[in-house]
Amino acid sequence: MKKDYKIFDYLTLTLRMSLSLILMIMVIFFAINSEVSALQDSDSFRQDINFEYGSITYEYSLQELGLTRIGKCEGSSFTSDLIRCEDQELLYNKLFCLSKEIDNDPVNASFHIDEEGNLIIKPEQEGCKLEIETLFKELGSTSQYREKYKLFVYKQQPDITTEDLKKKYPHDLWYQYSTTLSNIPDRTENVRLASKELDGLLIKPGEVVSFNDTVGPREKERGYREAKIIVGGKFEYGLGGGVCQVSSTLYNLLLMAGIEIMERHPHSVQIYYVPLGRDATVVYGKKDLVFLNNTDSYLLLKTSLNGLELTMSLYGNEAGADLEIEIYTKILRKIPFSKIETLDDNLPPGGSRVLNQGQNGYITETYRIFKTTESPVEEFVSRDYYQTIPSRIAVEFQ
Repeated sequence: MKKDYKIFDYLTLTLRMSLSLILMIMVIFFAINSEVSALQDSDSFRQDINFEYGSITYEYSLQELGLTRIGKCEGSSFTSDLIRCEDQELLYNKLFCLSKEIDNDPVNASFHIDEEGNLIIKPEQEGCKLEIETLFKELGSTSQYREKYKLFVYKQQPDITTEDLKKKYPHDLWYQYSTTLSNIPDRTENVRLASKELDGLLIKPGEVVSFNDTVGPREKERGYREAKIIVGGKFEYGLGGGVCQVSSTLYNLLLMAGIEIMERHPHSVQIYYVPLGRDATVVYGKKDLVFLNNTDSYLLLKTSLNGLELTMSLYGNEAGADLEIEIYTKILRKIPFSKIETLDDNLPPGGSRVLNQGQNGYITETYRIFKTTESPVEEFVSRDYYQTIPSRIAVEFQ
């Protein structure tokens, strides 16, 4: 019986000791928790950080930045809170996202055509970039807590300023070239539409320009009409007839201004609104007139259609205004056209009637001479073949 009492007393003692230990742990836990809560809820410590840029404040909680408070730092004359970064990747991503809100790329000064068709200079704009590396280093390790941080943003200067463009302003007429249209209303309308797309075209130094890309497709929905075009050496009606006069006028202007031609195609037969060897046919998606602004100047193209006269003018800076160029074409071979007779029993005895005029064919070479250098420089431009168009004549049936 005494043995049973001893076991009971032992169990009671063990239980009391366990309860005492549990109570002690709970007291310590609540004491620590109360101390942390008191620290974090005290007036001397805030739970957020403010980043200031000018008059703008960006507010983040410590948790959003991956930061936590770890205690106090006491000196002889100060007491401050300490914070530590628990997640450097989160902190860097937050600072990087903040930089995206602040950063602005610099904007170069640029030429623009205003609503009245005048060429103006749009001023440059400074850029800015947030410097986040120093801030990341400070917050990414154990540091003293500060409620406010001034953001360091440095300026970025544009590459091209207004003063730069003033030196390249295309105010000097380099060259002007005109061609005369046939009095065919539908064809004239096509010329008007195409030349309008080129009017006011601003070309940067080193820029490549495509006639087809600039003018666009010659479609009925865009107002283009049926007029004569050349297909396989024959004249027939097609949409956009007359646009080749626009491209040929431009081609001659570019030749006379010393501009580099990258792509150009002659017509299959001779046309008469520009000199032989100096035409440029275009077919959207197939044949193009492409050129490169090989000068240091911005170029401005202006076009006008007054009555039946199409005029194109090219403007640049004063450096190219005195350029003197001569163009000449050699006829290497002239190919006479053939005559084809067709019998017509409606003609009187000895009578005949021309159904269509014949046209000679040619093989030509065109050259460009630059005369402004100490010794003139001759440049080969193109070698072209123009096929014949036979003459068709109706004669009396015998």
